[in-house]
Amino acid sequence: GVLEIDNNQGLESIEGLQNISDPGNDSVLITRNSDLQNLSGLEDLTVAEQDLRISSNHALEDLQGLSNLVSVNGMHDGFRLSNNSSLESLAGLENLESVGWDFYIGDHQSLQSVTEMESLASIGGSLMIWSNSVLPTCNAEALRDMVGIENIGGNASIWGNDDEGICSL
Repeated sequence: GVLEIDNNQGLESIEGLQNISDPGNDSVLITRNSDLQNLSGLEDLTVAEQDLRISSNHALEDLQGLSNLVSVNGMHDGFRLSNNSSLESLAGLENLESVGWDFYIGDHQSLQSVTEMESLASIGGSLMIWSNSVLPTCNAEALRDMVGIENIGGNASIWGNDDEGICSL
């Protein structure tokens, strides 16, 4: 099964989902909702047993609704965060501790920071941070270093980000 919120033009909020705490063995897919501004309503979600995909939600500004998410176990895609053109940071994922499979962060036009995930301690597959036009490469490298290359089960690939971007110390 899948909890899928897909291609809902005009959907600005998913607040009616506040009682979902465990989608069971389902994947959570939030895709192609052009007017969705935030993920408020998913605060009770602590574990995504399968994949979590948040992509092509062009008005999405933050991930605060996922503030209690601790683990994405994943089996196929893992955690795929892509093409959310208004997303500026990964604020809201501060409590994420592990991704069981691949973790993709790519193709964002406004993403400036990925280091909010200070609890992230392991990625079972690959970490890929690619084509985020204003994300300083040094910020992506800082996330990789925070997790620790020894705690990433696959490759750590960082490319196509802002090589001229500045990271503060």
